[in-house]
Amino acid sequence: MTRTIRVAVLYGGLGVEHDISRSPGLAVLGHLDQARFETVPMYVTRDGGRTVGRRPLDPAFVLGALRTCDVAFPLLHGRYGGDGGTQALLELVGLPYVGSPVLASAVAMDKDVTRRLPAAEGLTVPAGAVITGSATGRGAVSGFRQTQPVGLEPRRLAGDRPVRPRSGDRTGPPLRRQGAPRPARGRTRDRRGGAGTAGRARRGRSAAGDTGRDLPPESVRRLKDQAARVFRALGCRSQARVDFFLPGDGVPVVNG
Repeated sequence: MTRTIRVAVLYGGLGVEHDISRSPGLAVLGHLDQARFETVPMYVTRDGGRTVGRRPLDPAFVLGALRTCDVAFPLLHGRYGGDGGTQALLELVGLPYVGSPVLASAVAMDKDVTRRLPAAEGLTVPAGAVITGSATGRGAVSGFRQTQPVGLEPRRLAGDRPVRPRSGDRTGPPLRRQGAPRPARGRTRDRRGGAGTAGRARRGRSAAGDTGRDLPPESVRRLKDQAARVFRALGCRSQARVDFFLPGDGVPVVNG
């Protein structure tokens, strides 16, 4: 009889993306073929507690449980999950895992670095600047002129907030204390599209499995090509979703 493959499924996690991680974690647990795979659910609660199965366990026991597995399927999002931390832990344990390696995971979580690396490869990215926690008042971001609505978002966390310039004021509203450094990025009113490295794209927010039927074939082809270039620039592995803005001139803008 063929031995089943023991898979650690890591999901949940700290922060605002807990539920986003929990849903696919439960989906993976429900869809893996039980005849081929033995699943070990490893759930991280919102406050950082850990369980294996239904039992709360200390970190040392979790490490021991990981060492009994053949492979890990990390589905943790955001800080301590998709930022390279979990990937580094798995590498220290010596456990193969699904998804991008440590450096690519850390890079993809940093919105400023994610913008800079594709730009270095000649891809178009939004104008932007990083605002540190000590930046307050007008003119806090040197060299960045807010002539259109911008999005403010934590540099290494999910979520953003639109900020519009006031009439006659090109520097925009006063910047308030932001906490963690965050980038300010220019936005466009045109269409937004996305593409996986398998080449899926659509108008509006991108979604895995979308066919891109409402985009012109040339736009889909270009999005496929640029998604692959971003994938390589960031050093990703396995698969990734790459989002773009698609302005009226048809040149994709990487939504880092």
